[in-house]
Amino acid sequence: MPSNQEIKDAYAVLIAAKEWLYKVAEGELNARATLKSAENAVLLKYAADPKALGGNEPARNARIRELTMAEFDALEGIEEDKREAQLDQELAALSLDCLKWQIRNEQAAADCEAQGLGVI
Repeated sequence: MPSNQEIKDAYAVLIAAKEWLYKVAEGELNARATLKSAENAVLLKYAADPKALGGNEPARNARIRELTMAEFDALEGIEEDKREAQLDQELAALSLDCLKWQIRNEQAAADCEAQGLGVI
């Protein structure tokens, strides 16, 4: 049966993973807002002459992306961190589930043995 310390450690890892995921998600929201603000600033700068960004919508979008590349790259980096944080959180939860399963399984075996049914 898992020890109390193993259970406490597993919960601590899960809590830390959830906290990191929360912080990264907050960073993602901020990065998205920063990117949107940068895109709006570009649009505002070229509001008087939108054709200066490009002759058609795909060209304008490409030019806006080019002018906000630093913000876009920052967002991509944070999204990668978020995926990593989600994986860490899921693995920590899985580890804790394994401990729970061991406890339930050992308790069921003890109950069967106490009833004279033998060990399952």
